[in-house]
Amino acid sequence: MVIAIRHGATDWNAAGTGGSAEVLRGNIDVPLNAAGVQQVQATAARICQYPIEKVLGTPKFQRVKQTRDIIAQVCGVPAVDAPQFAPYDPGDLSGRPLAAIISILELLIDVPLLTAPNGGTYADYFQNFQSAWQDLYSQYAGDDTRAVAVVLFGNEFRALPAVLRGDPIQKPEQQTVQPGQFLVIH
Repeated sequence: MVIAIRHGATDWNAAGTGGSAEVLRGNIDVPLNAAGVQQVQATAARICQYPIEKVLGTPKFQRVKQTRDIIAQVCGVPAVDAPQFAPYDPGDLSGRPLAAIISILELLIDVPLLTAPNGGTYADYFQNFQSAWQDLYSQYAGDDTRAVAVVLFGNEFRALPAVLRGDPIQKPEQQTVQPGQFLVIH
């Protein structure tokens, strides 16, 4: 089984997903805040009941690395760098208020071959994420005697339904994903 976990809260997303004060973290390395650390500790206490062998997360961003390391420590398993689970690169849109750039982000996702200013394409990101997820899932699917946990960003968490269905590139689901939320996939 695979356990997908959204990283804990940061000061930049304290207003909540889609809140008017929310800032797109993107490629800016924002650490967890105190509430985020508490969320991750609570999540870890809940997921340690599963037979987790290791916790994966991209080493590039503190918020993911901190989440990964806290869960690994609480569960007593290794924390493993997994750069293949890097987020979409929104380039120069990083650090800007989400409300001010949402229409640009939606366009970049609707037309996935467009390149974000000084960033990447959604098509490349989605294909890389889908490939990394399928590789991981093929190793753990259907085996309830062992599990791997992987720390993701909100967008990756919302993209999971499409990835699990094997859908072509598409917009992530429009669901709210809370910091520290997790999903167990058998």
